[in-house]
Amino acid sequence: MLIMLVAAATIAPQASWTLPPPQVEPDDTVTYMKEGSSPPAPRWRRPAPAPAPSHLPAAPAAPAPAAAANTLGLRVGDILIDTASHRLMFAVSPGRVETFPVAVGKQGARWKGTAVVGRKVVFPTWRPTARMRSKERNLPSVVAPGRHNPLGTRAIYLYRNGRDTLFRIHGTNAPWSIGKSVSHGCIRMLNASVEHLYDEVRIGARVTVR
Repeated sequence: MLIMLVAAATIAPQASWTLPPPQVEPDDTVTYMKEGSSPPAPRWRRPAPAPAPSHLPAAPAAPAPAAAANTLGLRVGDILIDTASHRLMFAVSPGRVETFPVAVGKQGARWKGTAVVGRKVVFPTWRPTARMRSKERNLPSVVAPGRHNPLGTRAIYLYRNGRDTLFRIHGTNAPWSIGKSVSHGCIRMLNASVEHLYDEVRIGARVTVR
């Protein structure tokens, strides 16, 4: 009997196995930019996002992005942040941009320059930098997704020369701060606005802060 079972196992065709989909944690739903790789085509679409943590309140409604003429020559898919007017502009076509109100860096924490979108995270975990913690010693080392997380529901990580700049475009748990200069250098958006931008912006898109 044993001989027959062994023979049957030998003759039977090999099954084609595929791994089951991973159990995705909220902070693992990310997309990385590989250094030296070409950015994918505009209008990149990610898989369905992970469900919101149960302790995260529903995001308040945000006004639809305002449309304006693309008079600055932005390439489709690129972002320009004007810190003086507290506006973020996203080029949706050669002739049109969507604009959003944002909060920007406070005095002494502002930065200007060019970076690229290198990573995107759904319901990000916040890890304050060592510099921030040295200035505010009551800051925790890690803040999980939820109502107390200052990154809100989405984070778009800005890279330069393949390295994380530590600056992000992200949501907020303080919607009253939008339109002000209050952050540590990151660009804050209303959660509904950053969720819209997250779905539209591609990895490798150029981000200019002026």
